Amino acid sequence: MRAAPGVEGDVTDLMPNEERAAAVREVEAEIAGVELKLLSPSTLAAELDVSEHTLANWRAAGTGPAYARVGGLVRFGLRRQSG
Repeated sequence: MRAAPGVEGDVTDLMPNEERAAAVREVEAEIAGVELKLLSPSTLAAELDVSEHTLANWRAAGTGPAYARVGGLVRFGLRRQSG
């Protein structure tokens, strides 16, 4: 977790050691067994049965699937339970 502006460290610095350890275990449990796959706009458009142009419109409007720019390319994150 990031610190608030003007505050050194992060929120876990304010927690007792036992609480900090419990918080870390909780986050680790949440991400264990989750696989993150990055999809191109064309791949996601095919999976959702929409056009790439629709995805671009959704990005411009701030709606639709979450995305990130990776090396200047738009990629969508797809989380799947592994196992």
